[in-house]
Amino acid sequence: TPMAELPKPGKVFYYEETHWRLAAAAIQQISGKSLDDVTANLASAFGMKHSYLKNIPSLGGPEWISTAQDLEIFLQRLVKKDFLKPETQASFEKSHTNEAEWYGFRARPEWGYAMGSWSHCPHGGCTQLSSIGLFGTFPFVDLQSGLYFALVRPAGLDPKKGVLMDRSVAFWEEAYHPFAAAVGDSESIIQI
Repeated sequence: TPMAELPKPGKVFYYEETHWRLAAAAIQQISGKSLDDVTANLASAFGMKHSYLKNIPSLGGPEWISTAQDLEIFLQRLVKKDFLKPETQASFEKSHTNEAEWYGFRARPEWGYAMGSWSHCPHGGCTQLSSIGLFGTFPFVDLQSGLYFALVRPAGLDPKKGVLMDRSVAFWEEAYHPFAAAVGDSESIIQI
């Protein structure tokens, strides 16, 4: 396809595993480091001792391998907002798909997509983000209340043995509002 005929950024959105390849190429070009090195450095800086990228071609490329303890550390850092520059944090929280024409998978019609996360409020800035891990996890953060949790499907890649992704999303939709009401306007963090 000639460059002039390609859609402009923000006009078309297609959720696909190739985002890892694009991120890896951008990181390599900008920093001179591989995606593996950057994520390993981040995991080390956060104290995440059991997290790494693993290339799994049958799943489309690199996948983040971690433990529940390391996932909690990462979710805590997301809630604290203490590792990104302010302008990067603002971009991380913003849905970039508001005006885009969608193709393929979309978790929920009212959700947008931010930088690697589903934004649960697709218009403007967002404080509720999740990353539907079809193959095992559904981490969720509410940056305003400090609430974070992860639904974990121990069956791994076998949907016959665990909860299907859509059931995880449905559980979140039913469970979030009572938890959010319990937090209210307090500054406390509820860990589930």
